[in-house]
Amino acid sequence: MAKSKKVEPKEKTVNVQDDVILKSIAKKYGNVITKLSEPGVGTIKTVSTGSISLDLALGRGGMAFGRIYEVFGQHSSGKSTLGINVAIQCQRRGLKACYFDAEHAVDPKLFETYGVDASKLMLIQAYGGEDNLDILERLVKSNMVDICIVDSVSALLPKVEAEPDIDKDHMALLARLMSKAMRKLTPIAAETGTLLIFVNQLRMKIGSYGGGVTTSGGEALSFYATGRINIRGPEAKARRLPDPVSGEIIGHIAAHEVVKNKLGEPFKKADLHLIYGKGYDYFWEVLDLANSLDIVQRAGAWYKYKGENIGQGELNALDNIRTDAELFGKIRAEVINAVGLEEQYELHGNPGPIYSN
Repeated sequence: MAKSKKVEPKEKTVNVQDDVILKSIAKKYGNVITKLSEPGVGTIKTVSTGSISLDLALGRGGMAFGRIYEVFGQHSSGKSTLGINVAIQCQRRGLKACYFDAEHAVDPKLFETYGVDASKLMLIQAYGGEDNLDILERLVKSNMVDICIVDSVSALLPKVEAEPDIDKDHMALLARLMSKAMRKLTPIAAETGTLLIFVNQLRMKIGSYGGGVTTSGGEALSFYATGRINIRGPEAKARRLPDPVSGEIIGHIAAHEVVKNKLGEPFKKADLHLIYGKGYDYFWEVLDLANSLDIVQRAGAWYKYKGENIGQGELNALDNIRTDAELFGKIRAEVINAVGLEEQYELHGNPGPIYSN
């Protein structure tokens, strides 16, 4: 039986006509054709959300620059808090942030308490939806900001809806406005590397069997978004946090679920302790993670780290790691390494949550 000949693959010769076509495209449209193997093409830089748990749930160590994210949920669940926390993390890295207060409800003192540098945060309070989105497009196109938070989509009032009497009804105006905005903003944000976060509200579905809720502004935002984060808050009594002495509600557990994720696995969750007037309690988060990973052990009522007691009861342990910066730093570093985020942070040039100014 004759042996089959091994056929060597022929090298494809460069077609002169192909080269001419590529050059003509580059001349007319710019450098729009690249290869995934080229340096920098596959690099997606991220910024921490301020929470280790949420960074882990998002899959890349945080939110990606040049992408769009939608944060939605029930009222008072912590949607705006998440948006402003990402802005704080950007500021602490020397980046520029802007906040679109379409609801005209910003509390400057509260934002400063969270850690916002008020002298550097650009606040936009335009009236109509078209005005806000036009300003957003100009800022993103100019590349003068690194992150923009729009709070909220529901408050972007279309001009056609604003001009007539209040009793006049107009259907799907906001949906059409957001659809056009997404088509324009998505490629611009990708080109300039600007992170866009849209805070959205829930509305009852009209005419659906069995009721249900949906986000306002149509389907365009959810389609173009790289990530969608659903936050549930104090509407469930089990998530409310009472003061151990007075019994008053001092905060709630903000239950985050990444329901869409183009850069990682979806449906991952992160529960954060949101303390009213103060923001996320990241000490509590680190202690919970350390306990679940057996970095900090519980022996009866005592919490132990490397065999040494750090507090009797959860609240005492929390007080001790709050006051001992060295101890907190060690536990935090072990947690980040144990969950595999250290490599993600290094890969994307992202040092993880920065907790101090």
